[in-house]
Amino acid sequence: MTTTVDVTRNPLWKKVSGHQRAIAELHLRELFDTDPKRGTDLTVTASDLYVDYSKHRVTRETLCLLLDLARAAGVEEQRDAMFAGAHINVGAPSGLAYSAARAPRCHPAGRRPGCHRRCPRCSGPHGCVHRSDPLRGLAGSDR
Repeated sequence: MTTTVDVTRNPLWKKVSGHQRAIAELHLRELFDTDPKRGTDLTVTASDLYVDYSKHRVTRETLCLLLDLARAAGVEEQRDAMFAGAHINVGAPSGLAYSAARAPRCHPAGRRPGCHRRCPRCSGPHGCVHRSDPLRGLAGSDR
């Protein structure tokens, strides 16, 4: 069982809040003018996911502060626990492995390792959902 953390009680929260107030009125044009490498440096690619932070009102300092706050809140440990199948949602009664529930239904070699037949993502009549299919929550919602 995991514990909840109130990040607003962490001293880093005040730093993040103060930083937000300091950059709230900055325009993206100004951010690009003062940081010409922003368009390439503030992007991240992980597998087929591409995230472009440069198009948001953030700075390198913003990202550092948010990462520090996330680490202090134990987000990395929660992520690792989730992928290990731990019960991380303290508001849900079951210990559902969320990563398995949202994964594609099959793996090229068959069912995904660790995914059980009772898993809603694997028990459908078709047995396979391709990556181009939208990911859906357990209730069938795509939001």
